Amino acid sequence: MPRFIPPPGPGRPKGSKTKQQLAVEAKLEELGCDPITAMAHLAMHTETPLDQRVRLYCALAEYVAPRRKSIDAPMVLDLPPLKVPQDAVFIAARILAATASGTITPTEASAIGKVLDLNLRAIDMHDHEARLAALEGRHE
Repeated sequence: MPRFIPPPGPGRPKGSKTKQQLAVEAKLEELGCDPITAMAHLAMHTETPLDQRVRLYCALAEYVAPRRKSIDAPMVLDLPPLKVPQDAVFIAARILAATASGTITPTEASAIGKVLDLNLRAIDMHDHEARLAALEGRHE
């Protein structure tokens, strides 16, 4: 199923350069400076200190093979429904066990914990509103 693609709207198109980027490129062109070529020459120059050469090669490698972005993939973790706050203790134990066994990563466990906390707060708010409504109903 294709992801939602927003319609084109106001603003700069995705991937286009900012005014600042265009100004820097114009200035470099005016000076006749090509930073990539300069970095390559410095990286290949044997008199350049080794640590600087390594950093230059790493920086140049980013242009050839950019770092990959992490992708959130859906995970399958069988958890019971959270109906009352007491269920959270059992669910938290299941999350801890899944993390300890390597079924999910600590980062995934943290994300699940945040959703669990959000659900608990929603239950608490609902219970609070119900209790408040019951108290107000008695005084009327």
